[in-house]
Amino acid sequence: MRLLYFGHLQASSLSRHLFRASSRWSQNARSLASFYDKTVATWSTMDLPPVKIQNLFAPTTEVTDEMMLNSARNVRSIVAVRLARRIHKIQQLPFIVGINPHINLLHDLYFDVFSQLIAYPEPKTTLDERTMTQDLFPVLLQSTVSVMPMLGRASHELRKVMPLAQLTELFNSLLTGRILRRTLMQHHMSLDLLYRRAHADGHVQVDEPVDDGFIGMHCDLEHIANTSFQKARYLCMDKYGFAVDMVVEKPPERTICYFASHLDSVLEEVFKNACVAVMECALRNNGGVLTADTAIPPIEVSFYKSDDEITIKVCDQGGGIPKEAQQNMFNYGYSAWSADGESKPLLSAPKGSSEIPAGLRGLLYEGFGLPMALQYVKFFGGDIKLQTVPGHGTDVNIHLRELHHEGFMIQD
Repeated sequence: MRLLYFGHLQASSLSRHLFRASSRWSQNARSLASFYDKTVATWSTMDLPPVKIQNLFAPTTEVTDEMMLNSARNVRSIVAVRLARRIHKIQQLPFIVGINPHINLLHDLYFDVFSQLIAYPEPKTTLDERTMTQDLFPVLLQSTVSVMPMLGRASHELRKVMPLAQLTELFNSLLTGRILRRTLMQHHMSLDLLYRRAHADGHVQVDEPVDDGFIGMHCDLEHIANTSFQKARYLCMDKYGFAVDMVVEKPPERTICYFASHLDSVLEEVFKNACVAVMECALRNNGGVLTADTAIPPIEVSFYKSDDEITIKVCDQGGGIPKEAQQNMFNYGYSAWSADGESKPLLSAPKGSSEIPAGLRGLLYEGFGLPMALQYVKFFGGDIKLQTVPGHGTDVNIHLRELHHEGFMIQD
């Protein structure tokens, strides 16, 4: 049912508009919205135990029907409750924030995903579980791919109307909630791939990789760094016609127990910033022109270990971060690549931009990449610290916590 337009945005139901406009409507209008709010409110108040880190490793025994059934039940309830909490949080936002078109779209997307999830009853049989696993979870994962650019654009628009502390709290909670929900669904999908492989009758080919959903016991740090850097280098080559190289100054002495896909996301954002800093510095030092003879210093990467932590140090010679910008580097909606700190569209008219895969464009100019990377690392108890020398370059220290501690709980 299509009933109302709000600005240029067409909503999918009257009830969604009621909550957005509740701050200026009468109590009677707000009571009408309670019909819509009831289901979300009920789910949002349900208690859930914290997620244990040991539950995210690959199983050491064969994946059974009972294991899949229990996993599907847990994922359905945990994801639905946490989605309801996020929806409820968005509903409580100030009116000026709630009418932001990207927040509107985010709310509609989350509500649609929540509705699809609870429409499936809790699985009681293996057939129920198979239906949910094969027909629902992949759709939900794919439907939320657009959330990150949506959040990035919302952050730089809301930066103008929200106090920094409130903006930070809002987007930190939205990000960590998304990380947890997707991690749980991807873990279940990886279990499903293992299950199908174990029960294949010789006619079923299951070639998809299963690693994305599991914590890797022995993640190859140098391999992940090289893979992440090549994606950042690809963007540089497309934008500037030239690209910076990476040099591993101190190779890792051991592997790490970690989520490889999470680390890849973190390093990609750090490398994008470092690459752009180096290339922009080279342009400034060479009259705005780059040639094959232009000296472009490499990005240096080193790996350091302690008993339960590994630090990845990324050093660039990109001119450093101006003093007035340093305190804003992890603020949402702030971009160091503009004079006033306002973020701008990524890669304005770069050569060959139509050929750049959407996933590589990232959030560099949205003022969202570094804050996002920080939340990915903090999600598992780590941190990111910057050290910069204006006029020379910046060192980014990524502190990663080993994830083999059984007592570690993930809080959302």
